[in-house]
Amino acid sequence: MNEEDIFRISNETNIENWYDSLKSYTMNTIFFPMSIELANAFVHYYKKSKGEGKVTLEEEKLLKKTEKRIDDIINNFQDQKKGAFVRLSTRSPKDSRIARKKSDEIFQEELKKGNGDENSRLIAIVKSSILGLKVSSGKEAMDLLLDSQRVYDDLVTALQFSKKKGFTQKIFIREWIDIPIDMEFRGFIHKKNLNSISQYYHYLLFPNLPKQIPIIEKRIKEFYNTIKNKITLESFIIDFAILKDKVILIELNPFFLGTDPCLFSWKTDRKIFEEGPFEFRIRTVPVTKKDQFSI
Repeated sequence: MNEEDIFRISNETNIENWYDSLKSYTMNTIFFPMSIELANAFVHYYKKSKGEGKVTLEEEKLLKKTEKRIDDIINNFQDQKKGAFVRLSTRSPKDSRIARKKSDEIFQEELKKGNGDENSRLIAIVKSSILGLKVSSGKEAMDLLLDSQRVYDDLVTALQFSKKKGFTQKIFIREWIDIPIDMEFRGFIHKKNLNSISQYYHYLLFPNLPKQIPIIEKRIKEFYNTIKNKITLESFIIDFAILKDKVILIELNPFFLGTDPCLFSWKTDRKIFEEGPFEFRIRTVPVTKKDQFSI
């Protein structure tokens, strides 16, 4: 698979391609298109932060205007105190140094809630990493986006293909929902069939999870049957969140090797993904040091 094929397949599951059909089943999301000029401003800003190039006055104004636009969107959410999650069509800025610094501060508090073992430490890492991406203003959102190499790389790639494919990157602001990390799951869909489900944070052990699996499986399958005909793709990977009163769709991902198979393997479990029989996998023993190196 060449770079152009990867770009095409990845774009098929971008939020803008399914949100209108599924907005009743996911978190409230507002998005707007990026112009090529804005994308170049992001790229130039990131390069300047690395000591390369410069940002023009017009680009600075464009970035400031975008910050104000995001700020207005967050302030218009029903409960703006909850905050928001910001990302591009393709990926989030989870690699931002600013997000990581914030996560490091939260980590110390989360660590105190555990029992001192390695699993508790990993749980604290995941929780703090998620909360590090929570923003409450346009400035916080732009700080993360402009500091992310993932965002920079995705914009460079999108600009590269813009002459052939057009430029379609967008900025998404999703209303924040607190999702328990033991209640996120990844489903593998082939030809519209849900053939397998994995615990999303597959390197974490949740002792109370096994007894809940029958009802979780039932709720996910019922939810998927409700939405599957609203999804135009035949094969894809879907992330679910189980809340107290409902199941929600988090996002869709491409059905290909680049998407994390969690507790499955593209090498050994592809037949399960494509044909079944249905299997639901969760972690039942703590992750080993050896496993951690492969995460």
